[in-house]
Amino acid sequence: MSKRTLSALELAVLGLLSRSPASGYDIRKMFAESPMGHFSGSPGAIYPVLNRLVARGLLKASMDLRNAMRPRRLFTPSPEGEKAFEAWLRAPVTREDVVHGVETLTLRFAFLSELEAPATRTFLESYATECASVASELTAWLEGPGRKLDLHGRLALTQGRDLYVTRKEWAQSALAAMPGASSARKRRKAGSR
Repeated sequence: MSKRTLSALELAVLGLLSRSPASGYDIRKMFAESPMGHFSGSPGAIYPVLNRLVARGLLKASMDLRNAMRPRRLFTPSPEGEKAFEAWLRAPVTREDVVHGVETLTLRFAFLSELEAPATRTFLESYATECASVASELTAWLEGPGRKLDLHGRLALTQGRDLYVTRKEWAQSALAAMPGASSARKRRKAGSR
């Protein structure tokens, strides 16, 4: 398998198939009938993705012959596909991710339920940390060189900073909503005494 990075659409398809085998038509329907509709569900997008993932050894295809009149080609992740998908889920959140890949981070978070809770907590903690770091840098820039910007420039930069603050707050609230979050907070407080 080549080490080429998977696209967001390829990751979305791999994630959906990790939950349950499906045909290309099934995947197109999932995109059309869910909030994942911003991914192209057209046959011209989905079938080439499926074929690429099969060619790269990340998916296996089999024929479902239960309906002889309409046989379907079903796709499931191969062991290599399962490893690649899990590696993506467990990858550390980086500054590059929060600055240029927030859509892919959101997609990753949606599939993190496939793993144990500590992986989700690690993701959320690092997401919050990276967002806070970028927000802090933008604040420092606003208070330094950014003072020379005109009103529109300052407001645009403030909006960008506020988006990172909001994302950090979302990650913190998601952490608080995670099962076991209250007992983890109690353990941390007890340990700091």
